[in-house]
Amino acid sequence: MGATIIERHITLSHDMWGTDQKASLEVMGMDILKKRSKCVSKILGSSEKKVTASEIPIRKKLRG
Repeated sequence: MGATIIERHITLSHDMWGTDQKASLEVMGMDILKKRSKCVSKILGSSEKKVTASEIPIRKKLRG
């Protein structure tokens, strides 16, 4: 949480020879990583917790 760099290895195919191929990303995987890393703050969400309108009746029921 504060990283500024992500290092990933890339491969043309996981089926290629070598010890690093299975752990590396293929080109499409690298593209997905790039797209998802741009919205990390949205994925993490807010640390503020709110009770939604749909949760109020359940809360009342469970608290008796």
